[in-house]
Amino acid sequence: MFKKIILFLLFPFALFCQDPTSWTYELKKISNDEALIIFNVSIDEGWILYSLKTKGALPGEFYFEENPAYKLIGKTTESPNFKSKYEPDLGATTTFFEGAATFTQKIKILKPEKFDIEVFYSGQACLHDGMCVMIKKDFIIPIDGTKFIPLQSAEIKLKNNNDTVIQDELSNKNIVEIENKSDTSIYTKIYGINPLDSTLKAHNEQYLIARSEAKAKSQSLWGIFLAGILGGLIALLTPCVWPMIPLTVSFFIKRDKKKGIKDAIIYGLSIIVIYVGLGLLVTLIFGANALNALSTNPWFNVFFFLLLLIFAIAFLGGFDLTLPSSWINAMDKRAEKATGLLSIFLWLLL
Repeated sequence: MFKKIILFLLFPFALFCQDPTSWTYELKKISNDEALIIFNVSIDEGWILYSLKTKGALPGEFYFEENPAYKLIGKTTESPNFKSKYEPDLGATTTFFEGAATFTQKIKILKPEKFDIEVFYSGQACLHDGMCVMIKKDFIIPIDGTKFIPLQSAEIKLKNNNDTVIQDELSNKNIVEIENKSDTSIYTKIYGINPLDSTLKAHNEQYLIARSEAKAKSQSLWGIFLAGILGGLIALLTPCVWPMIPLTVSFFIKRDKKKGIKDAIIYGLSIIVIYVGLGLLVTLIFGANALNALSTNPWFNVFFFLLLLIFAIAFLGGFDLTLPSSWINAMDKRAEKATGLLSIFLWLLL
């Protein structure tokens, strides 16, 4: 019975983690200062991906990070191979894709420099039985604006007849539209990237770190401080913190007033020192992005999910999870007898 409960609880989590889509993108130059960003998505069998214009269901949406080096021309378009179906539960006719879909955005290059276009996609994919998952994708698309400046004419002769050359006025190079998607060597030589690699992992990490640092610098210290205070006040209302308030307060008010205030201040500062110290230690040893990488690591999150799930089942009476009574009694006695900083430290442990 217990195994069935675990499997029942884990099934939605496993489904939520599933991503039935696979994405690639490519950049296609169409004039001296214009290009198309083309997103190709492959959809697993049995799944549908709602279109950008669907009604009733959650439509897909692309968001392009603003950058003075380029601008969007029109809205993102989608391939015409979508299907339509009236869904009584939603009271509307939905449009969706099966198998594959293509989304295209036209852009205009404004500056002759290298820059990145950060693109966010949010949409919904569903099984035919109605079970749905959210699809969220991030793309970092490197653009070399210097290749869009008309300097001198050049022509690249290709041995592969499957590759079509689009002659343009470039700086000693042409843009190559690759019809044979399996051969990306020419495109890679020209742009310095693999057009079928939608992750560009190393480049993305460097860009995101630089972007987060730039955003942090744009914020005032007072703004960050007040945001932290507000977050702390909101955290007081969470179920794991709120019940601890009367227990913690009673530990200090049973003493002399001045001593109680002093110990409470030491208690609060100790928590700050402990967590800031641990954060600095991890950062110094493993790098500035270590904590963020840990918090977004799927295996780390799955481990904590299972840990909290076990605690929840134990809390509901599924089984008992208790420390040896001798440990608990010894800790309680020491906390009651200890004075000063030692008692506060023991209370922190409890």
